[in-house]
Amino acid sequence: MSEILKITGAANLALHATSYLAVHHDSTPISTTEIAKQFKVSEDHLRKVFQRLTRAGIVETVRGPHGGIRLKGKASNISLLNVYEAMEGPLTGTGCLLGCKKCGYNVCIFGDLFDTVNGQIREYFSKTLLSSLAKRLSEADSVKV
Repeated sequence: MSEILKITGAANLALHATSYLAVHHDSTPISTTEIAKQFKVSEDHLRKVFQRLTRAGIVETVRGPHGGIRLKGKASNISLLNVYEAMEGPLTGTGCLLGCKKCGYNVCIFGDLFDTVNGQIREYFSKTLLSSLAKRLSEADSVKV
């Protein structure tokens, strides 16, 4: 069976990169090279992700010899939902898992499972702030600080 929750590579990278920026919120701006190495991704792909996040007002670029990328606002004001929706648009219902516009039944055989799961994901993303995520990551020593 295919995965129920699918997050695009760009959205996944945006979530990880912004959490990395949140962990390093007290430091100078971070280069895209450093972040790309941290997550073993293409620097070009990362730049495209940051372009979208910049347009959404989540990150900003700093030019110059000590330039790079940083969060535009406080990590305590940015949720995972803000980041996700900057990349993917509004988080809405999944519809039919099987891709059917209409099946042979009047009700879905899965009941309200997908609406429930989607609601839980939306709630988690909206309640999880980059600041709390950064604290959890730092405490778990998951990210090289």
